[in-house]
Amino acid sequence: MCSIVLDPRSIVDALTCLNVDINVEDVVHPKADRIQLIYNAFCTQILGVPERSLSELPFDCNCNSETAEIHQRSIPLTLLFTTMRCFTTDFGDESCDFTMCDLLNPHPRRTRRLLSLLADFTNFNMACFFFFPPDSFLLLTTPSLVFHYPSDLYLLSHMLV
Repeated sequence: MCSIVLDPRSIVDALTCLNVDINVEDVVHPKADRIQLIYNAFCTQILGVPERSLSELPFDCNCNSETAEIHQRSIPLTLLFTTMRCFTTDFGDESCDFTMCDLLNPHPRRTRRLLSLLADFTNFNMACFFFFPPDSFLLLTTPSLVFHYPSDLYLLSHMLV
């Protein structure tokens, strides 16, 4: 899994900026609904993923009336899973993985490791605010590539890997 494992209090301290009232109990005894809320807040607030991107497919989908409710409930979960899986693949070590079980049936040890990764990235993200305020711009080697910080930090770091 991910190499850095923080203590529960450090995880909570780092992720309080998500404004989801995370507490040590969420780390030690994770519940699916709370963990999904934390991951969703991380994606929208730290990674800058638009809320709509985590709730709606980017294309029209024809669903019959019998399966419409299933799709309505499963699409946001699938989009959250896909986003978190990409994040853990990009920023975790080679053995770091994210599964649907991490959303539906979170295991305390795995959840602590995954939340440690999120906390570590959040600390990095917040430290960058000191050097690159939200209204500043980062210029890459090509002048045509201008990324507004911090909403494009995830995209920028993904391109540099």
